[in-house]
Parts: sequence; structure tokens; C-alpha cells
Amino acid sequence: FRPVTPTMKASNVMYEPIEDVERMEYYRAGGYHPVTIGDRFHDRYRVVHKLGHGTYSTIWLARDEVSNRYVAVKICTADSKPLENVVLSRLLQPQQSSGIDQDLIPTISDIFNIQGPNGSHTCLVTRPARMSLSDAKNGSWISLFQLEVGRAIAAQLMIAVQYIHSQGIVHGDLHRGNILL
Repeated sequence: FRPVTPTMKASNVMYEPIEDVERMEYYRAGGYHPVTIGDRFHDRYRVVHKLGHGTYSTIWLARDEVSNRYVAVKICTADSKPLENVVLSRLLQPQQSSGIDQDLIPTISDIFNIQGPNGSHTCLVTRPARMSLSDAKNGSWISLFQLEVGRAIAAQLMIAVQYIHSQGIVHGDLHRGNILL
């Protein structure tokens, strides 16, 4: 950040974006909800670490103080379309004898709303994932998966995509960063 002097206007403040960090201007009316480590939501979820961000949300590792387990709390932007939240909540509800491995599609354990300076935000609580497929690939010293691992990942991805298609949903942003292990 460049220091602000008394003669500078706030609109003239320049900053250099940091790779893999959401842009500051997304913290505006209708945008992201500001979160600090230690914040507590819904009288039970204490934020302990940031997991990531996307176009429509930030995701936080939190300690569920009721169940005494770690969870992922996805805090949607205030202007995210209600239809997106309905689709996510329908898709991520526990599967009833769908024939699909329960670990392929995460389930929502809680949904709540928070009010903040940028608006009202829907929050979705799921089990935390280990890492994205992109992070796993980049973490490999040769940036490749063993053939058997790659085949298993591809097969599980096809099963998961087929399942969401059978529910009348098309994932419009499928890429390695959105596939979680």
C-alpha cells in the first residue's frame, strides 16, 4: 500500500494486487463481507483461517464450537443471485439414496445469513476439503499425477458432474481450482 497523506483523496489511493488474494474493491456494497480471524458467526462458528475466495464468495475454516469440529464457511457476496444460493443449497443437501458416493458431492450442514456493512450475506457450512486439484498438481514436484490417480480423479469427476446434471444443474465454472480433494 502507498501511505495516504492528508492531501490525497481516498479514491486516489493505489495498491498493488497480491496474487491469490481477492481484490480490495470487492469489499463494497453488494460484495464480500469483511471477516477477521476470531470472528464468530451464528453463535457457533469461530473463524480460524482463510481457505480461499471466488467470484461470489470467500471461504473460511472455522471451528464449530457446538460439535467441536472444523468446518468450511462459505460467505456469499451480498449481491449473489438468490437463484444461485437456492441451487447450491438444493444440490448440497444430503443425498437420499442417489447411488453416488457421499464424498463426491459435499453436503451443507447449516445455512444462515449475516448482515454486514456490504449487505446481507448467505453463509453455507460444509466439511472442509483438503485442497483443490490445482493446488495438488502444483504441489507435485513434477506437476503430474500418477496414472492411476489421474484416472480415479477423472472417473470421480465424471460421476459427480453426471449427478449434478441429473439434478437439472450445469456447473458453469468447472476448473481445477474448483475441484476439491
